[in-house]
Amino acid sequence: MRRTVHRGRSAVTNAGAHTCRLVIVRLDLEDFFASITARRVYGIFRTAGYPESVAYTLTALCSNVVPPAVAQAVAWPGTGADRASIPSATAARDSPPAPGRADTPALANLAAFGLDRRLTGLARALGATYTRYADDITLSGDNRLLRTANPLRQTIAQIARDEGFAVNDRKSTLATRAGRQQVCGVVVNQRTNLARRDYDTLKATIHNAARHGPAGQNRTGVPICEPT
Repeated sequence: MRRTVHRGRSAVTNAGAHTCRLVIVRLDLEDFFASITARRVYGIFRTAGYPESVAYTLTALCSNVVPPAVAQAVAWPGTGADRASIPSATAARDSPPAPGRADTPALANLAAFGLDRRLTGLARALGATYTRYADDITLSGDNRLLRTANPLRQTIAQIARDEGFAVNDRKSTLATRAGRQQVCGVVVNQRTNLARRDYDTLKATIHNAARHGPAGQNRTGVPICEPT
């Protein structure tokens, strides 16, 4: 799924906001896109000023129908009011934005506007930097952030619940500059960089492919198109 709709913004630019920091706190929003229901998408279009009928149609176009058996098996976040059905034009009770579409990240960011606004204010009060890249929440700062890291994560989890999201505690991490700090897979201790292990693996793969041909490095069996 595409995670950015802004030219020039990526996982690297997101990570770049957190270089040379004493401590980095990272949290993950569980089932981020799936938690954005058709009802929330409809609300976005209505808030933007679209008439009711147009908002219904746009919601149906932007939503992904969840098969009933799958929907019943998923523990959707939210209250009973959040889960209430909307007219059948939306095609599904809790349909999230369709995966892979260019509008999906944009709708998700609009749905998370309240979350971002509150967490930005919280970070500012702690003298910290806050960014979110899709479901990846990152805060970075100095000793003040380090001292408050544990209660801070609980506060963020509560704010996320208030805004209709859920934090995956198993993916919550804290890293100081004494070890390797990563944001969205990018090392940020001194500057944005590739992890040494990944760099060495890539370098070896390219070297072996150049010497012995790409077939020997195609460990996952991806079809190779031979030149005609």
